[in-house]
Amino acid sequence: MLSVEDRAAIMAGLEAGLSQTRIAHLIGRSPSVVCREIARHRGPGGVYQAEDAGRAAQVARRRPKKRLLDRDEILRRRVIFDLSQGRTPRQISGRLSVEACGTVAPMDNSPHAQGRTISHEAIYTWIYAHPKKTLIEHGVCLPSRRWMRKKPPAGGRTPPIVGMRLIDERPDIADRMIPGNWEGDLIIGKDGASACATLVERTTRYLIIVALPLGRRADQVC
Repeated sequence: MLSVEDRAAIMAGLEAGLSQTRIAHLIGRSPSVVCREIARHRGPGGVYQAEDAGRAAQVARRRPKKRLLDRDEILRRRVIFDLSQGRTPRQISGRLSVEACGTVAPMDNSPHAQGRTISHEAIYTWIYAHPKKTLIEHGVCLPSRRWMRKKPPAGGRTPPIVGMRLIDERPDIADRMIPGNWEGDLIIGKDGASACATLVERTTRYLIIVALPLGRRADQVC
């Protein structure tokens, strides 16, 4: 989090005409942090005031916070309607984004979102926070038919490859002094109609190209 001194330095830098990157360097922060701070807390007329920005940041950090769909009636009505039509949160989020940009016209049969957007993760969080009975009353049902997140396995995720060695456990071959280390890759042709595998010996740069007429699935490549 930015301190009072950081915000005062940002305000002084802006008044002096410094770039956001230069300000970030002076206070020892990432340029993206300074950029977001200024964009979020500009006051009327686009003027950044450190004291006002600090108060706004303190309010934003208060917990618990209402979810976006609980705060915005227009957005909630649109999302609930689209969910009831069988659309996924990703589809809804993507459609709202292109509607807000003016790329496509609003959907005729859906409530107008009036330029509002929301991430698919925010929609999932809102769904999983409500009991199943409430969601059924609104006609909300995910295509996966799940009403809560899947819990991770108790022992953690198992590697998809039996006996797999992590890359950190393999010997360092950055100097390419010892031959015999091969690197594999996959090249996919136009429109995914064809594919070939490549094998490169790291020391000699010897290349083998193998056609994959049967397809590019793991068993077909083997």
